[in-house]
Amino acid sequence: MQLTAYTPSIAPPPGDAMLARHILLLSTLLLPGIAHAQPQKPVIWGYQGGGNDDEGWGTLSHDFITCDTGNNQSPVAINEPKQSAMPPLDVHYHSATMSMERKDRTIVITMTGAGYLEDSGKRYKLIEMRMHSPAEHEVVGEVKPAEIHLIHKSADGKILILGIFADIRAKENPALQLILDKAPAKTGIKPLVTFNPADLLPESKGYYAYTGSLSWPPCTEGVEWRVMKDDMAITQGQMKAIGKLLGRNARLLQPLYLRPVKQTLN
Repeated sequence: MQLTAYTPSIAPPPGDAMLARHILLLSTLLLPGIAHAQPQKPVIWGYQGGGNDDEGWGTLSHDFITCDTGNNQSPVAINEPKQSAMPPLDVHYHSATMSMERKDRTIVITMTGAGYLEDSGKRYKLIEMRMHSPAEHEVVGEVKPAEIHLIHKSADGKILILGIFADIRAKENPALQLILDKAPAKTGIKPLVTFNPADLLPESKGYYAYTGSLSWPPCTEGVEWRVMKDDMAITQGQMKAIGKLLGRNARLLQPLYLRPVKQTLN
């Protein structure tokens, strides 16, 4: 038996027919886009020496274009800082229990409830900590073995990053050891760690200051940097553990152009 398509015996009123055609046209336009919509995949990026390295982050995603086109990028070489009567570093950190995870080619600690920093009358809440090996900033031709970034955010969304160099000494840093003992070896794990960020700071609180960017994608500019002159002491064993955990995750130095770099008097 031959099958034929069903044809309604009663035609819809003219107004309804027009509405039906509009609905059909709209569905034809929208459904292909809905059918083909796919969750956006994360952009894979890396550092010099590997694939998708930091010399071409801006080519990997439109969101990363500032990495290649920005004129106020970080990190930079600090060679001739100008002395300035800047106020002492005003930190108000305290012990807290925080989660850590492997993210953005480093260990990221979410610094919930760990305090704040005040700079030029503005309060910046401590929100995150990251580690880099070797150090990202260079000071008069010297690159330290590692650098820790304490990332702060003000109520109006401004970012201030406090950079702390790490250098090898005979004495172990207990706060860093707590982090290394619990640092996750793979993604998807978020162990808790309790420590006081103040225990990562060197005794001398002098610092360099300049305006730059995030040193990882999307390389957002307008970031205030405070890089401590002195370094925190770590042992050779701790440095080996950092290297094993992170590999190389320091961005290439970026042009300073005409940006001023200041330093405290002490």
